[in-house]
Amino acid sequence: MSRHRSCAAVLMLVLAFAALVAGCGADDIVTTPLPSTVPERPPSPAQLAAIRSTPDAPIYWLGSRYREHSLGRAKLSAEDPPDAIFQYGDPRCETGVGCTYPVGVATVRERAPASEEACWRELGAALVLACRGAEAVQIYTGRLEVFVRAADGDPWRAVRALRLKTATGDGSPAALAAPRPFSCDQLERFPDAFAAALPAVLRPTCG
Repeated sequence: MSRHRSCAAVLMLVLAFAALVAGCGADDIVTTPLPSTVPERPPSPAQLAAIRSTPDAPIYWLGSRYREHSLGRAKLSAEDPPDAIFQYGDPRCETGVGCTYPVGVATVRERAPASEEACWRELGAALVLACRGAEAVQIYTGRLEVFVRAADGDPWRAVRALRLKTATGDGSPAALAAPRPFSCDQLERFPDAFAAALPAVLRPTCG
C-alpha cells in the first residue's frame, strides 16, 4: 500500500494536533467529513496489547497514564506499518471540530513538516521542530515523525516522558535515533525558506 497521504488524511489522523497541520489547504479541511462529537471509549487492555512495537515499526506513547491524565483514546491506521495516535485526559468535544484531548502523541511514517518555520533543536541524536511558545512539537527520529502536543503549553515535559509501546506494560523509555534524510522529491515540495534552513542530517544528496 502506498504511504502517500493527502493533507486531509493527515488532518483526520492527527485531529488533536490542529496546530501542526497549518500546511493543509482550506479546501482540504472543508471537504473532510465532520468528526464525531461523541468521545470514544478508552481502549481495553486487549486493544492495548494488540498495539505493540516491533523492531521495524516502533510506536511511541506516554504509557497507560500521563501525570493526572488517563489514556482516553488509542488508534492505529490501516497501513502497514501503521501510524498510531494516543490521547490522554478528558476530551472536549465541539460540533465541526470533534473531540480534542489535553495531551497526545502520534507516530507518523509519512514525514511532512507542517510548519514553514525552521525552529530546530537537538534532542539527543534526534531533531525537533519546535518554535517558541508552541503547544506541539515534531520529533524526527529514524524514518519517523513523532508529534507531541500538550494543551498546557509545555510539550517538552511530555517529550521527556516518551516511551516505546510494547505488548504488555508501559514500555521502556524511548531512545530516539538520529533522523534519516528526506528524499529529494520531498525536498522539492518544501517552501524555499524551510528547505534552505534544513539541518544537514535531514538534507538528501540530490543530483
